[in-house]
Amino acid sequence: MLLGVEAQPWKWLKIQAQGGPDFRSYEPDTASHASPLNSHHPVTYYGESLVSASLTSKDTLTFKYKQWQFVSSCGKVPYFDSSYDLSCVHKFNAQWSVDAGAKVLGADYTCGNLGASSLRNDYDFAFAVGAHYALNSHVNFDLGYNADLGRNEQDNIANAQTRNFDRHMVTLGALLKF
Repeated sequence: MLLGVEAQPWKWLKIQAQGGPDFRSYEPDTASHASPLNSHHPVTYYGESLVSASLTSKDTLTFKYKQWQFVSSCGKVPYFDSSYDLSCVHKFNAQWSVDAGAKVLGADYTCGNLGASSLRNDYDFAFAVGAHYALNSHVNFDLGYNADLGRNEQDNIANAQTRNFDRHMVTLGALLKF
């Protein structure tokens, strides 16, 4: 059940947002099964939005937000997944463009009740820049750099630094359309 709005208060600004309750249902506890939450029918929050501003005919600034509850990849506990994304694109001309962005991704597993498996509160701070060249409508080239900085934000765990990581990636791509 979501409530949403789309608006364009000015020609250069577009807003899209939706949010509302997220109804969940978990199997009751039995001798062979423990529910990952104390409440078997929790109501959580779901929300997402996009705000796009065409600052000039060549510059666009975009902000995206999303938060929802999801089941972890190990399938044991749910977690709150949050993302905040800010990016900008500048077009020099019809062929050349550059972009830059920053994103914060959060994975908060602390809503679960399964003890040590619920002790996670992780963040990924991502930064990216790229250059793009369109030779024609059939051939495009891309060069990019991404940095992902993973950080643990959970208190009172042993060896918390072992959950941190840094990843740097340079990409070079070509797209051929037929």
